[in-house]
Amino acid sequence: MTPLQQQAHRNLQDLQFSGEQASRLRMPGSMPEHHRTALALLRAAYDDAVAINHLIGSLGGELAGSAFSLLRPMNDKIKRGSWFFFCGDEASALDFLKNDNPPKGNLANAVELHPPFDQFKIFSELHQNAFKFFHSFTHGGNQIANGYMASNGIGASYPDDKIIQAIDHAHAVGITAVQVMVMIGGVYDLATGQDILDQLGARFLPPAAT
Repeated sequence: MTPLQQQAHRNLQDLQFSGEQASRLRMPGSMPEHHRTALALLRAAYDDAVAINHLIGSLGGELAGSAFSLLRPMNDKIKRGSWFFFCGDEASALDFLKNDNPPKGNLANAVELHPPFDQFKIFSELHQNAFKFFHSFTHGGNQIANGYMASNGIGASYPDDKIIQAIDHAHAVGITAVQVMVMIGGVYDLATGQDILDQLGARFLPPAAT
């Protein structure tokens, strides 16, 4: 197993743990549509994170281009899902579900008015630093082409450090998506939601200084 695959497998273990924790939640049938929509998009973002790491864990860099192509839709899903939870209402959710009209405006700024994203401004920072690259990978731009032209052979040839950045980013997005899902679940089952957040914190947060 290559170092790339080893890192992807470590990430997948973390993602599996997070997903198993989220599966403990039980949602009422009377949940409003904007919460249901948020959960659907957040879970889809989590699944993209798993898929990105699974592609690299299974085949190393061979399908790195396909993994990179999932980065933008993964980030779109977590941003929209978070928006529907923190900022959405029934009208916006129903318009989205029925007519495929996504929320308008600067979603990053709107979400980042709410904790924890008021302290961790991942959406606006991502837009500033990486959005154009993600767009290029997803839509057949020069970023995807250059990676297939980097060697004399036929196939993807991306540097290992770039692939590790991508899978680690997906790892972070997947775990964050689970955390927001748990925040939604906590609205309906506070005790279980808090216990899950404690479990996630014990695994992923550094120990407090003594």
